Amino acid sequence: MNSFYGVWDKDDGTRVTSREKLQRQALLGTATINGTEYGVQSDCMPQYSSTPKDPVAARSTCPSSLAPSLNAAGKVEQQLGWVMDLKNNVSSTSNIGERYISSALPVLESGLLVFVTLTPTGDVCGGNSYDYLYGLNYLTGGAYSQPIFYTTSATTASALSVTITTSGGASVTSPPSAQKLVHVTPSGSTEAATGQNPRIVYYSADKGKSMPTGTGCTPFVKGRYCAKDKYGCVLGSAGSSCTARIKLPSPGTISWRQVQQ
Repeated sequence: MNSFYGVWDKDDGTRVTSREKLQRQALLGTATINGTEYGVQSDCMPQYSSTPKDPVAARSTCPSSLAPSLNAAGKVEQQLGWVMDLKNNVSSTSNIGERYISSALPVLESGLLVFVTLTPTGDVCGGNSYDYLYGLNYLTGGAYSQPIFYTTSATTASALSVTITTSGGASVTSPPSAQKLVHVTPSGSTEAATGQNPRIVYYSADKGKSMPTGTGCTPFVKGRYCAKDKYGCVLGSAGSSCTARIKLPSPGTISWRQVQQ
């Protein structure tokens, strides 16, 4: 099984000697809305403190199957990152062949890590496959703290939420962290999956809207800061139309040092 890793480079010679040093994350389940499949990611929190900590009780979004190993005192030692075994077909009992093969680097924006995997359909040697888009918290490998997928119309945008049933039988309602991609060109034909990380075209929209807006502010209020939402339109390899529309997170309050950088 192929895996995706996020490793803490402490720059002090510390090495990751085994997967037990990493917090496990996983896609918990999928649901289909309006013909599009979405996946819900676990939200386990790595233990980054140098002081061993008591284990956190299992919950529906961080089940016991993802729990870290304990030391002789029953504590969780410092972890050095996270690992996610790639398996978007959660109900399958076998390895589905999902792989990360992109030659382009993942996209990292305001702590949101965006990447694409490739999964064969049916016979792994048959040539048919599909792309799967993930948007994760780069520090934890788990679900991001803000919704990233939105249902949109010409004038409105609403955060998407799906309900899935985990392998343990728990029902979870949550904003999704992943989407199965279908690349459609402007002419209406379907592009083949490539497994390459996405090209994202960024644009701004007035608050509560989903379509691009100009540099002006609507509505304009004198003396008030003009806040806009930032979106990314995920494109396929051959100039397909907007395969997925993700809302980029707001950086929140930043310092003057960050502004200067």
